[in-house]
This record gives sequence, C-alpha cells and structure tokens, in this order.
Amino acid sequence: MRKLIVVLLSLMICLLGVSLIFAQETTVYPTLAEYEKLTGKTIEKFNQAPMLETKVAEGILPPVEERLPEDPSVLEPLEEIGQYGGRLVYVPPGRLRDVRNHGLFMRSPDGAKILPDIAKGYEYSEDYKSLTIYLRKGTKWSDGEPFTVDDILFWWEDIMLNEELNPKGPSGVWKPGGEVAEFEKVDDWTLRIHFAVPNPGLMAGKSHPYGMAQAHFFNPKHYLQKWHIKYNPKANELAKEEGYEHWWQALSYHQGKWETHKRIGLPTLSTWIVTEITPEYMMAERNPYFWQIDTAGNQLPYIDKIFVPNFEDREVIIMKAIAGELDFVQGYEKLTMDDYPLCKESEKEGDYRVLLFRDFKSDGVISVNPLAPDPVMREILGDIRFRQALSLAIDREAINNTVFFGLSNPGQYAPLPSSSFYKEEWGTYYADYDIKRANTRLDVMGLKWDSEHVYRLRPDGETLEILLESGHGSEQEATMGEMLAEQWKKIGVKLAVRTEKCTHERIKGDLCELFTTVPRSRGWVDVAIASSEPYFWGLGEGWNVWLSTDGKEGVEPPAEWKEVKKWVDEVVKLCPGTEEWISLKQKIWDFRTEQLWVIGIVGQAPVFHLVKNYVRNVAEEGLFGWSTAMDIAYRPQQWFIKK
Repeated sequence: MRKLIVVLLSLMICLLGVSLIFAQETTVYPTLAEYEKLTGKTIEKFNQAPMLETKVAEGILPPVEERLPEDPSVLEPLEEIGQYGGRLVYVPPGRLRDVRNHGLFMRSPDGAKILPDIAKGYEYSEDYKSLTIYLRKGTKWSDGEPFTVDDILFWWEDIMLNEELNPKGPSGVWKPGGEVAEFEKVDDWTLRIHFAVPNPGLMAGKSHPYGMAQAHFFNPKHYLQKWHIKYNPKANELAKEEGYEHWWQALSYHQGKWETHKRIGLPTLSTWIVTEITPEYMMAERNPYFWQIDTAGNQLPYIDKIFVPNFEDREVIIMKAIAGELDFVQGYEKLTMDDYPLCKESEKEGDYRVLLFRDFKSDGVISVNPLAPDPVMREILGDIRFRQALSLAIDREAINNTVFFGLSNPGQYAPLPSSSFYKEEWGTYYADYDIKRANTRLDVMGLKWDSEHVYRLRPDGETLEILLESGHGSEQEATMGEMLAEQWKKIGVKLAVRTEKCTHERIKGDLCELFTTVPRSRGWVDVAIASSEPYFWGLGEGWNVWLSTDGKEGVEPPAEWKEVKKWVDEVVKLCPGTEEWISLKQKIWDFRTEQLWVIGIVGQAPVFHLVKNYVRNVAEEGLFGWSTAMDIAYRPQQWFIKK
C-alpha cells in the first residue's frame, strides 16, 4: 500500500512540475525615497484599511500620514495589490509568532541575503570594529509611542547589563575579544555599536528575524519601565501584587522574550496585535502603526484579523481543512508526508491548494555522543571506524523513499550546495550503502560476532546494543529508527529505539548514546552560519561547555577540538564571503565531516502548507524553516482575502 502511495505522490509532484528549490521573493524597498529613485514612480497619497478609517473619524486614531514613519518601507506584492479586510483562520497556534514577528533585519527566503525590515539599513566601519544601525524616523509602537534608540538602550543597559536580570552578562557576539560591546546613541534614530576586535559576522547572525527582535534587541521602554527598579522604586511592591517575589521576575514575564504574542497589552512593532487569548483560540488585529506600505500607498497589512483556533492534533487539523474551516495551515513539523496524498486529493473539496517547500536543515541525522555514560560504549563510539561503519550501513535511498517519498536529498550532514564554501565531497563522505565495507571496519576493530552470528559483542562480552533517542518524537523519526534497526542488524549492531521526545535534561547531562537531531545546529547557508558556530555540534555537551568556557567547566575534549575552537574564534573576525573566510570555513567543515560525530541520512525534506484558494499573495514554493524564521520570510503582511 505504501509503495502505491509513493508512486501516486511522485506522479503528483511530476504533474505539478513543482520545483522545490526556487524561493519566491517579494521585492521590498528599504525606504520610500529609494522606491521612487529606483522605479521613477511616486507615491503621493497614503491609504488605510476601512476599519481604521472609522477609528480616525471617531478621533480614536490620528490620520494614517501621522501614523507612518517619515520614510516607510515599500513592498511590491507578489501577485497583485491586495484588498483590505477579512479574518484569516490560521493554525497551528504555536506558529502565530512566526507570522507576526519582525526584527530590525531579516533574511531573504533562500537565506542568502540580509535585508532591512523595521530598520532601514546598517553600515560597518572599514575595520569592522563598529556597526551603525539606522532606524526609521517616526516609527511608532502599536500604542502610538515613538520607537527610538532609547528602546534598544533599555534592552542593553537595563536588561542585558543588569546583574539581576542577566547574571552572566552579555556573551558571544556581544563580547568579541572578551570585551563587552559599547552601545552609543548617535541620535534618536541612529545607534552605533563599538567592539574591541573586528566583528564582521555579527550582522549575519543577527539578521535572523529573532536576532534583533523585540525582547532580543529592543523593548518598549515606556511600557516596561514601571516593572524596573531603576525607574520605579516601588517595582518590588508591584511585582508582589502580581504574585512575584522580585521585580526582575515580573519584568522578565512582561517583556515576553519568546512569547511576546502571549502578552496582552504589550506594545509591538509587529504586523498584528494579539488582543484576545482564551483556551479555545487567540485573536490578533492589525497594527494601526505598522511601518510599511505597498506600491499603491496602502498601509499594510491587508488582513484585518487573524483568528487562531487552539487545534494541535494533526488529524483534527487535516479534517478541518478538508471541511473548509481553515484558511491557512502551516505544515512545518505538523503535517507529515504521510498526510500529503489525502491532503492533495482533497484540494477541491476543501477549496485550498497544497504548497510544497523544502526544509533548510537535514531532517534525518544521527548525533553520536562522545561522552556516552557507559564507558565501554564510549570507547566504541569514540572509534572513527565504528562511526564510519554505521554510516556505510545506512540505506539512505530506502529511508528517503519510505519516509520522504523520494523527495529529500540523501547524504551527509552538510551546508546547502548554494553556500559559497560548499564542497561536494561533504555530502557523499561515507554516504554510500556498503555493508561489506562496514563489516570489514568492525572486524578490524575486533568486535566479534556472537555464537549465532546475529549480533556483535562488546569487549566485555555483552551484546553490542545502542540506544537511539528521538529529538522531536515524530512519526518520521520513529520510522527511520525502525529502518535503521533493520539495516544495522546486517553489521551486527543491535539498535534500541526510544520514540518519545528526549528530555532536555538527558541531552544536557550527556546521558544519550545516539540522538536523531543536532542540538546546536545554526543554519545551512552563508548568512545563517556566517556568525559564530558552536565549537562542537551534536551531542557531547561536556566538550562544548569546556570549549565555550575556556576549560572552566565541562569535560576536556581531545586536542584537535581545541584547535577547532581557534578556527571558529578566528572565522568570526573575517568578513563573510571573502576568500580567507571561505578557506577557513572549509577547513572547519572538512574536519567536522571527517569526524562523523553527526551522521547525515537525508536533507532538505519536503514541507507543505494548505492555503485557501482565495488567500492570495502567498509564495507557492521555496525554502522554509528556522533559518529564515518560517512564514515571515514570505511577508505575511501582503496576504489578502480575495473577494
């Protein structure tokens, strides 16, 4: 039956002629002045949604001209100028933040370029020791208060540098060369950051929409300062009235961090404001002070409201979509490829279209723990010949066909081929399926078979058995685990598979042996991994902690990983894309690949969404994932309901 589904699905893909590589990108001009200069067109009048016109007429809001910044961003819609109004029903609820979140900057849908978003631009000094960020003059929070450099300084000086809110202080890119960066207010709309050493990789990392986003780089000072002891001597009293013991606990809650969309009343710079949260649903309404217009002068977004029912169960979501009750189902890590045939067959019934994308990351990987708790297994896993044997014994084509309908790219864990420093041999390193070579390596290691020639034996005489734990607890991981157990049995390795999601404590405590994700993955293309990388990817928390703390904590790794630390520390001082940067990146990845502490199975698996036919200006294909923060890369503010 599954073979039939695979054939039908493959036929559907071929008939659709879908390319799962090309990323549709909406053209956005950083400023109105630049739009007019580059196109020769002028925008002489600004327009607003009818629901806002009513509020202006009633005196609740100022005119649209006063709500927009002096030089708004200009978006050229993907298909056409949209229509105002309507309510979009969107699921799952956990992804609402990815529809409405905006940072000062963002990444292009393919993850290759840094683009202005809330900010209108940035500039490095020639020595990369200072970075200047330019905000839009007149940008306002959703409550109408000005957004200025003071909101960034509040986050930096009063939160990041506050010992009670952030005991360890700034780290990583904010402390290059071991010295904390200095933030300078040039004027209300210009920020200059000074570093002790060149820091050219900072913008690459912070271009992620959550890199310089609310609660991650700026906060509404006018709103949050009443919970801060520096501005309100009675902040502790206020905190206790709310059930907190200290002021900093209350402030931490109210700033939202990763949950700004769950704080009713918290001012935002995002597209929609969450106005209602119940056990059954969330409701978000348009931000009347949003800082972007389309090429006709219409203030965005087009859609008035987003209604998010609290549906998490995958089967319920699919049935609701087929019944025509949902406008947009974002399928990332929610819909599996097993669901694709039913969803595709039901397009007409549900009046929706199925949109296929590719994930950035490797969806099938095995992280091997060099610090496995069992000392015998630790020695076995630490032998490169054993890791090579495991990799050679994986039938990647079979897993790709069974789990991903043949739509993923079998191969090792590596950056995307579009990366400037990519080497083709990384993807094929010990990635061929060769049981004979795999068994030869284990024979040379001296791992003998048991008397019945079923499994190999450990040096202590016990059966060679490894535990594989799940990173997400998904059905795809469970199926991969089952297939790996059968495949590795051919080389005498007994694989036990734990299908429930592994706990954070087990990962941090180095209690796993094998794991189905990469705990410290940062991204897959130039921009996404141009910033500082983890010293050690995958399992092996003790090694990474030792390297990150210069030996103050953790477990001391082998000498070669200390050398890698030097390379990683050096590469962040280089300008991404330069010959020197590419050479050092390749050196780092040559070493990572050859070590095989992370064994790749497949990468860039298909991801699909279900979108109502009347919801327009939605990208139909491209790359999709955390590297570009999901939906936001495709500019949801341009979505509209076509009447």
